[in-house]
Amino acid sequence: MTHNIYLIIPLLILAFIFSTAYMALQLSGDAGINRLLERKPKYYSLLLQWQKKWNRLIDAYRIALVVTSYFVFILVYNLSYEFDLIQKIVFYIVVLAVYTFLIWMLVRAIAENYADRISMSVVPFAALLSWLLLPFTAPLNWLENQIHREFTKYSDIDDRPTTEDEVINLIDENSDQELDAEEREIIRSVFEFGDTVVREVMTPRVDIIGLSSTAFVEECIKLAGQKPHSRFPVYYESIDDVVGMVHIRDLLRSTVDQYALEISTLVKKVAFVPETMPLNDVLQMMKKKRSQLVMVVDEYGGTSGLVTMEDVIEELVGEIEDEYDLDEKDLIKRSDGTILVQAKMPIYELNEALSASFLESDEYDSIGGLICSELGYIPAIGDYLELSGYQIKIQNASQRQIKIIQLTLSPAHTADES
Repeated sequence: MTHNIYLIIPLLILAFIFSTAYMALQLSGDAGINRLLERKPKYYSLLLQWQKKWNRLIDAYRIALVVTSYFVFILVYNLSYEFDLIQKIVFYIVVLAVYTFLIWMLVRAIAENYADRISMSVVPFAALLSWLLLPFTAPLNWLENQIHREFTKYSDIDDRPTTEDEVINLIDENSDQELDAEEREIIRSVFEFGDTVVREVMTPRVDIIGLSSTAFVEECIKLAGQKPHSRFPVYYESIDDVVGMVHIRDLLRSTVDQYALEISTLVKKVAFVPETMPLNDVLQMMKKKRSQLVMVVDEYGGTSGLVTMEDVIEELVGEIEDEYDLDEKDLIKRSDGTILVQAKMPIYELNEALSASFLESDEYDSIGGLICSELGYIPAIGDYLELSGYQIKIQNASQRQIKIIQLTLSPAHTADES
């Protein structure tokens, strides 16, 4: 019995090593090989040689693990030979638990976090092991391919391309650390980008800073110098009648003699797009026209807002702040449990940030729009209402729009969560 125990310990260690190598090689895959080629140039020729035969390395460790495990269980059986039935059952359960923890659970935790490093360490030995086991791996691979081919004929899984939802789910479910949270969010944004319309990202009409076409260049230089923008729409009589745009660079290049001229002499053409135009199409149009700003119009031809190239890019990569951007957060969580929210914050962003369920609709985009839709009028400062488990107080508003709201989780909703 003692002799068997001395044999089991080194075999378990071998099984642990083979299992770790097998799991690491599987997790690395093609992406891992490419990373190793970049990080370990001295192993470039070895990695390149085995890149197309990576499965052979995996098979080598898989066979080594199976053989080692087989001998472990033979020895375990010999150890329990003199036990009675109850003792055997308890002994087998304990051995199975230890083996499962050691060879699968612990191995997976290690391999998932150090897959590339382990793969680089085991490739040289795996190459040797693969050649030694070639008489076994070659026929097994052939048999596996034949079985796979036969089952594929009767498979009920169609050959449709992977959908966006499947890719996003794969990213969310992937437990390795190859992608950080920011990278995952960018990938999700790429897929959502095609479903976003320009209305969702535009600067609304009320926030547009425009210049009158009859204003003098000198006046416009003073106004533009007070604002954190480089491009300004130019309108004729009202913001609904935009005639073009002017760049602050052109204003600053003006000579003293031009100061008395009307701004219309410096105006450049601007493109117009409908509110419902997909953001992807807007991006293509802006690239084609080499335009950094387009005006957004409603179904009646009136100005709804404007969108810049920066707005479009931010939808993909997140907020891009420069030294002139104001530190104005859409959402602030306060120590007393209340939450201050800009009324212009899109509902889908607020739902994501708070894991809330505020109702989304084609009739409005922001939380302020939802509140006005529910009430049927523009509320005043201090007004209250309750929506989706939150008590809402109007913190700041004008006669024309809501600006800031305060959210507090309603007592009933808090009790349900606890």
